[in-house]
Amino acid sequence: MTAKSSYREALEGYLEVVRRDRGPYRDRARKDMLSLFTVLGDDHELTQEYRPQLAILLF
Repeated sequence: MTAKSSYREALEGYLEVVRRDRGPYRDRARKDMLSLFTVLGDDHELTQEYRPQLAILLF
């Protein structure tokens, strides 16, 4: 497994928590996604793919 696929799996998992949970796990998953976006950088393809999906779920 590559680091890229691990990041994708993590983002998918966090996104699923944000989608389904309305409690503290949702906020933790949101924060973890934002941390991953910071690590990856704004120009990374995974950041560009998942940030809009997170925004849709939050707003």
